[in-house]
Amino acid sequence: MPAPMASPSMCEQPAAAAAAAAAAGGGAAGGADGGPVLVVEPGPSCGYASSGSPLTLQPLTPKSDGSGVLATAGEAAAASDGKGLPRMSSGLETRESAFDEAIFGGDAADIREVRRLASLGVPDGDPCLRATVWKLMLGYLPPERNQWDDVLAEKRAQYLEFERHVTVSFEERCGGSSGGGGGGEEELTREAASDDPLSTPLRSKKKSDSKWAEHFADEATREQISVDVLRTRPEMHFFNGESGPAALARQAEMRRALFVYAKLNPGTGYVQGMNELFAPLYYMFSLADEAQAKAKGRDATAQSNGDGTKGSAPRSEPPPPSAAEADAFFAFVSLMSEMRDCFVKQLDDTSVGVKALMARLMEIVEAEDPALHGRLEGVSGGANDSQDDISPTGKLAARFSSAWSAFSASSQQYVRNLRERARGGSASEGNATRGSRAASLSKEMEANRRETENMRGRVDPQFYAFRWITLALTQEFTLVDVVRLWDYLLAAEPLCVVERLLRLCASMLLRVKPMLVNADFPTCVKLLQTYPLEPTEELCEDAGSTDVVAVLLRGAFRMET
Repeated sequence: MPAPMASPSMCEQPAAAAAAAAAAGGGAAGGADGGPVLVVEPGPSCGYASSGSPLTLQPLTPKSDGSGVLATAGEAAAASDGKGLPRMSSGLETRESAFDEAIFGGDAADIREVRRLASLGVPDGDPCLRATVWKLMLGYLPPERNQWDDVLAEKRAQYLEFERHVTVSFEERCGGSSGGGGGGEEELTREAASDDPLSTPLRSKKKSDSKWAEHFADEATREQISVDVLRTRPEMHFFNGESGPAALARQAEMRRALFVYAKLNPGTGYVQGMNELFAPLYYMFSLADEAQAKAKGRDATAQSNGDGTKGSAPRSEPPPPSAAEADAFFAFVSLMSEMRDCFVKQLDDTSVGVKALMARLMEIVEAEDPALHGRLEGVSGGANDSQDDISPTGKLAARFSSAWSAFSASSQQYVRNLRERARGGSASEGNATRGSRAASLSKEMEANRRETENMRGRVDPQFYAFRWITLALTQEFTLVDVVRLWDYLLAAEPLCVVERLLRLCASMLLRVKPMLVNADFPTCVKLLQTYPLEPTEELCEDAGSTDVVAVLLRGAFRMET
C-alpha cells in the first residue's frame, strides 16, 4: 500500500526559513549591476522566538493506517527498550525498505515519515540513500519525485550562474576586458584607472565605491577560506590534498562554494568554521555522485559541463562546478538559515545569539540534572546530591576540598593581619615603603583568592559549548560519527535543528557527569575540550555499550519525551 502523501502544511517553513529557501531555490533578486544576489535573511534560531521565548519541537501525530508506528522519536523512545533507545529492527534490509516505502511508495515522498525514520538513523550501506534523505529534509528536493530532475538541473545551472557572477576578473569588474591578447590593463576605462590604489583621487573616493577595495576584500576572504579548507579533516584522504589530484579538486570546489556563499550573503560573509559545516554535506553528496557514476559505468571523477554532460574542461579554464558542489552549496544555504545567528558577532548578546543558546543549554542541563548544573555553575552541592551517590574517591576529594577551604580561610586571615601590620608600620618607615608593602600583600591575597575559587570554580560554557554549538559537533567526533549525529539533527522540523543540537550537547554533559562532579576547574575544562569518545568504566551510561553515539542519541531522545 503506498505511503500517505505529506500534506503541504507539513513541509511549509516559517517566514524566515521560507525567505531563505526561496532565495536559494531561484528567488534570487537582481543586484545593482543586474547580477544575481542570494541573501539569507536573519531569522530566529529554534528555541527562541523574536521575543526570546522558547519553542518546542512540533510533535508528530500517530499514523492513521493502524500500523501502530509511533510518530515522534520521543514516543518511540518511551515505548521501546526501557533505556530510551527507539525500537527499530536492526536488519539493514528492513530499515532500507522502510525508507524506500517512505520515499518511493507514492507519487510524493512522505517527508514526515522520512524525518521520523532519519531520527533513528539512516542505513550506511548506500550513500545515495543518505544524500537523498538529507536533500529532502533540508528542502533542497521537493516531495514530488517527478520534479526532482528538473529541480536539480535548475539549481545546478543557477549555481553555475552564481559562480560566474562572483568570480569575475578584476579587469571585468572595472569595466575592461580580459580577452583579446591579454591587453586588459590597457583597456581599462578612465573611471577604473582613476581608482588606482596609488593614485590621489582614491583618497577622496568612497571606499565602498572602490573596485580596488572590493578586490582586496575578496582576496582576503579567499585567503581565509583557503587556510580553513586546508585545515578541514586533514586526517581523511578525501579532504587531504596530499592524497592526489582528486583531493586537490575537492579543496578547490569547497573554496569556490564558500566564496560564492560569502559574496551572495554580504551581511554574514565568510566566518571561520563555516568550512566545518559545509564539509559533511559535500562529503555525502560527493560519495553519492561517485556511487551513481560507478553504477552507470562512468568516470566518477569526471566534471560536469554546463549542459549537464560529462567531459574534461579546456585546460585554459578551471573545471566547472560538479553536481556535488552545487548540491552542497544549496544544502549549506538551507542549514545556515538556522545556524546563521551563531556566526554574527553583533547578535551574540541578543536573544538569538550564541550566548543565549549557551544559556538555553544550561537550562536543559538544570532541568535534567540539577546536581550537574550546580557543579558547572560553581555552586557546591545540588538538589539531588547525597553521600550515597558519591564514590569513596569522591568523598576523599570532598574532604580535601573542605580542608583546603579551611586552610585558605586561615591563610587569608594571616595575610589580612600582615596587611594591617604593614599599614601601621614603625614611624621610621616611610609612607612609600608602607604603601609598597601593602600593595604587594594585597596582590598576594587576591592571587590566593582566585586560586581558591578556581579549584572548583564555574565552568563557563564558552570554554566548550561555544565550539560545540557553532560547529554542530563536527570537531568533537570523527566524520563517520558526525554523519550519524546529523541524521538526527537534520531530521528536526524546520527551525528546530538548533534545539536538537542543544539536546545532544546536554546529553554529552550528562554522559560525563561522573567525571565532572568532583573534578577541579582545570580538569573539567580539559575534559570538555577533548571530549572522551571511548567508553570507560567510570561512565555508567556506557555500561554494556561501545557505541558512544548511540548513548548520546539515547539521552537526546529521553529529553524529547
